[in-house]
Amino acid sequence: VDITKCEFDVKRVEYLGLVVTTEGTRIDPKKRFIYGFSTITSPLTTLTKKGVEFKIDSKARQA
Repeated sequence: VDITKCEFDVKRVEYLGLVVTTEGTRIDPKKRFIYGFSTITSPLTTLTKKGVEFKIDSKARQA
């Protein structure tokens, strides 16, 4: 543990794109967030799998 990087008795912490406060956790407003991103891009992810023919269909085009 590097004591110079430690913070104690803080009311707000920004961590991994989230803001954690005493009131709860929320998405950091400075970060871009796309709801359902993995679902939207799944046709593109499928194209990058090993052994899959690289064929762009309408779903991949829309993603």
